[in-house]
Amino acid sequence: MRSQPDGRHRLGVLGMRERVTLVGGTLNIESQPGSGTTVFVRIPVQNSTMPTVEVAEPQNV
Repeated sequence: MRSQPDGRHRLGVLGMRERVTLVGGTLNIESQPGSGTTVFVRIPVQNSTMPTVEVAEPQNV
């Protein structure tokens, strides 16, 4: 995590994209006025023994 000149950490979209890229993943954003924004993060996993988890439907915030 990079710090800003004032000592704050970067937590916005650019910071998220940097972290995802560091692990070989991708980050995509789709946005429609009046419908909201969806963020897609794909991170490669090799030989995972973790069970598949269903993700909750998006909610309006």
